[in-house]
Amino acid sequence: DIRHTHKRRRIESDACKVLDAPPLEELNAWDVAFYTDLIKREKLALDDEQLKEFFPLEDTIEGLLAIYSDLLGLHFVLNSSLPTWHEDVVAYEVKKGEELVGHLYLDQFPRDGKFGHQMVVPLAPSFVDGTNGQRCVPACANISNLPRPQGGKPALLRFAEMRTLFHELGHAMHCLCTTTR
Repeated sequence: DIRHTHKRRRIESDACKVLDAPPLEELNAWDVAFYTDLIKREKLALDDEQLKEFFPLEDTIEGLLAIYSDLLGLHFVLNSSLPTWHEDVVAYEVKKGEELVGHLYLDQFPRDGKFGHQMVVPLAPSFVDGTNGQRCVPACANISNLPRPQGGKPALLRFAEMRTLFHELGHAMHCLCTTTR
């Protein structure tokens, strides 16, 4: 992909300027994150560790759901009476006005045997039952491995984690807002 090659060359060039070093002979895939972080810190004075202070997990989730609420007219109601598969999972009823649109589950923290990346898993599809005309509401789970709050302090997200969470919640909104027959 030409864009990927161009981006890689730009990172390589910027890294050499930041390091005041001759051009790299080769920029390997495992070097990209290191040099990207170096460029952010040295060229842009951007430090992920300091930026994390702006993204406490609970406030970030609340803020992201508020964005989707504004965009889509949805209301997210935390409901601890919905069944979950683990004590850490939180469940929301998703409503539009008084109408139940679906259920959103957030499985946020790492544990043994759990999938290691962020993703959305549809648990139940949205459809209208052809025999009685009743709508089955969808359910989906956002599976994450975000940091846990510790020692009475909130969990803080890196910018990339926040961006990925926002992206994955977009998939959840697609699942929740889909109406098919």
